[in-house]
Amino acid sequence: MFDPTPLMGQVCDCSSISGASDMLEWDGDKWIGFIPFTRVDLPPPQGCVKRAVWMGHQGWTRGGEGITLKLDKPFEAGKTYQYSFTYAKDGIGPASAFGPLAYTNSESSMTNAISVGQFTPTVDWRTDTLTFTATAAQAGHTWLILKALTSSGIVLAPCRVESATISFSLPDNQRLCLGETLLLQAPINDYYQYHWSTGEVTPSITVDRSGVYEVEISLEQCPGTASDAVEVEFIDCTVIMEMPTFFSPNEDLYNPVFKPITYNHINRGWLQVYNRWGEKVFEGDLFTGWDGEVNKREAATGVYFWTIGYTDKNGANHSQRGVLQLSR
Repeated sequence: MFDPTPLMGQVCDCSSISGASDMLEWDGDKWIGFIPFTRVDLPPPQGCVKRAVWMGHQGWTRGGEGITLKLDKPFEAGKTYQYSFTYAKDGIGPASAFGPLAYTNSESSMTNAISVGQFTPTVDWRTDTLTFTATAAQAGHTWLILKALTSSGIVLAPCRVESATISFSLPDNQRLCLGETLLLQAPINDYYQYHWSTGEVTPSITVDRSGVYEVEISLEQCPGTASDAVEVEFIDCTVIMEMPTFFSPNEDLYNPVFKPITYNHINRGWLQVYNRWGEKVFEGDLFTGWDGEVNKREAATGVYFWTIGYTDKNGANHSQRGVLQLSR
């Protein structure tokens, strides 16, 4: 006899010892549980499995015994499903090999349950896969039922090494502005153990400085780990815009176009240029700039006035005004 562990209590929703009477746990030497027999002595196969469910034949319980498994979503008509289990005969009851029967239902009961086949009978440990296509009558069923009838045996908890693989990835490398924060979230599982490069052991961390952040996830009682890393860079996102005070569109190619000489974190912008009488002589893209021509003719040297507008990387709009000297 033993009190159900938190995991087993979650599986069977057990609040008492007898409620977990058919649930077994391997202590490294023998199966322990509520079953009043000592012949359940077949050790589990190599791997991380330490828990199992015992199912008795019809001579033990009228109609045989079974286990109902709640699915995460209902069956869909016409869709093919596969379920794999590892199981073995336990030595109790008839000498016949153990092969659980499988059913589906809309409730955790054999009433109106629909058969989907039988797993291959075996004496020693065997992993078998049952494949079936759901019918219209099974659409909406949310329970898978395994049942023993002519023999008894053990079905391992679905925690084989190959099915306990942890697969996840952090976001791609990130670039953010100083003052911002980034939430790095690993998959959440009550049985995962988290080890961040920052020393934190939570499913997620919040970062606010540049660096490479790595998390390693392990699964209690199972070998192997999974890890991933992301590089985060925080940069100065101050918007910078500097316009020249003069330009000379001549053959020396020195400052031949009137456009920004220094800028940062700006996505797009426009430029307007006016002469001293307030007449618009140019309007166009800020970064293409003005080449000093008006109607395809060289503009006169002298003072001009300009207005610019631009949008920064955060979508904010800005405007500036100034004076320039055109010389040749």
